[in-house]
Amino acid sequence: MRSFHDLLASARDGDTVSQCDLAIMYYEGKHVGKNNQEAAFWWMQAAKQGHVASQYNLANIYYRGEGVKEDFSQAVIWYRKAVEHAHDGILIEISDDHALSELRRGIMISIQAAFINLGRCYGSGHGVAKDDVEAYAFYNLGCSMGGDFSEVARKNIAILERKMTREEVAEAQRRTRELKSYYSKVGF
Repeated sequence: MRSFHDLLASARDGDTVSQCDLAIMYYEGKHVGKNNQEAAFWWMQAAKQGHVASQYNLANIYYRGEGVKEDFSQAVIWYRKAVEHAHDGILIEISDDHALSELRRGIMISIQAAFINLGRCYGSGHGVAKDDVEAYAFYNLGCSMGGDFSEVARKNIAILERKMTREEVAEAQRRTRELKSYYSKVGF
């Protein structure tokens, strides 16, 4: 990772990767004092420019109230912005070069986690009306991406299935297909 001063200069110039890296430094307290307000500021700067990981991280800090006032509605807004990259096809234009494949993996993880966290928001009614069908569908999208967080999504789906009627599960599966079609560019 580049030095704090180099990151700060690039971040001030509007470089989203530097803004995100600087936010992580502040959030984790690495090479600078831990400061969640500064982390929130820099994630917001990058998120506004469409940086997926920053949108996801910003959503998380709104959800938890770290460095910003807890605001589930803002969390949902930023999770949605992160998953929109799946619809927009941002992933399609990245080649298989090693550095870019790592970038692609990071983007995919952020999108997958955002799908799962949207499921959590719908399942708990945080920032949106409680809706088990939507929760199931978003968990299912995250699960279908495989990888790092699939087991978390699978467990949440199992919990929902135990309390949903057969008709609700069928509706949730239909909704999953509808959302998969919308987000098809992510490569389900």
